[in-house]
Amino acid sequence: MPDITPNDAPGPEVHQFRDALFENSSADWFDSYSDEHFRQRYLLHEELIYCETLMSISGTTSVDTVVDLIRGPWDWWDHGAITDFVANSDGSSDQILSPVSWFITRVGLHTFPPVGLSDQSGVRVPMRLTEHFTGSTSMDVYSNESRDGLIVRGRFHGVEYHLPAVPNKVAEWLHLDAESGTMPPPFPKGTGWVGLRRMTETGEGASSGDEKSGSG
Repeated sequence: MPDITPNDAPGPEVHQFRDALFENSSADWFDSYSDEHFRQRYLLHEELIYCETLMSISGTTSVDTVVDLIRGPWDWWDHGAITDFVANSDGSSDQILSPVSWFITRVGLHTFPPVGLSDQSGVRVPMRLTEHFTGSTSMDVYSNESRDGLIVRGRFHGVEYHLPAVPNKVAEWLHLDAESGTMPPPFPKGTGWVGLRRMTETGEGASSGDEKSGSG
């Protein structure tokens, strides 16, 4: 992993992060889902998508391991597919993710080099979305309160969806369900970050039967 710089360090890219909004307890946040591994919420009454997923990982305290998986090919995303992965010389990477391999949605992921978190000890991987989702997003990795595991925190900082007849709110709900592996029929269960958690905790690859694509 390259040297980690402070989150507010100047650089060629200006990220539209809205972390203060996520920390504002008086904002109109709605807790949408919670289970043993996930907690999710989204902001009501906003045209753009502001949402957050928290995922707990047990059995490891290696921030670097999780960050490397986030910065690399997302072939840990079960029931999806990736294409055109490129690791760039500046430490960034690019790829196209199909969150469900047979569905129309395509997400361009430009992942920037990691930076330090401003609110606690940990690492942020900034990202810019293109294709059917556009806007700034981030994935943070830090220790849990007991210091015996990790938390992965993903945030959409004002993202827009670009498919006709699919409102941002519907796309937001499907996005959160895809990350936590709880999409409604006819979509498969176990998509998204479920594979990242399994790979980190057990070292296993994608579950059998998933459709994956490599570069190109």
